[in-house]
Amino acid sequence: MTVLTGDVSIDPPDPELAASGQGALADRRILVYGMNYAPEFAGVGKYTGEIAEHFSAEGAEVSVITTPPHYPGWKVKAGFRNRYRRSIDNNVRVIRCPLLLREEMRGIWRLLAPVTFALSSAPIVFWKI
Repeated sequence: MTVLTGDVSIDPPDPELAASGQGALADRRILVYGMNYAPEFAGVGKYTGEIAEHFSAEGAEVSVITTPPHYPGWKVKAGFRNRYRRSIDNNVRVIRCPLLLREEMRGIWRLLAPVTFALSSAPIVFWKI
């Protein structure tokens, strides 16, 4: 089945093609960097996870550098800890880096969270590039 968007034809991912390394993005390496990623169920995290999985299904080698799931509520989701962690989720390499979280994320604290993620993830980003 082909999905048409305007004048562009986009084929949905074929798992067999991706497994054989022959997908549309075969031999591509993609690095996704952001504070929000699956299994966050809403907002940017949900969609970033879906995009990374799509690229992987198309044959790309996908790595994600992100934080533990903490949205909404600025609280780390059960089953995760606010520390470094590596995993492979749906054929995507995920590296989670800690960030500053408090119960009351207001004012300066809201600005410090992304800064602490940038600092804790910087060595990994340079290693992956």
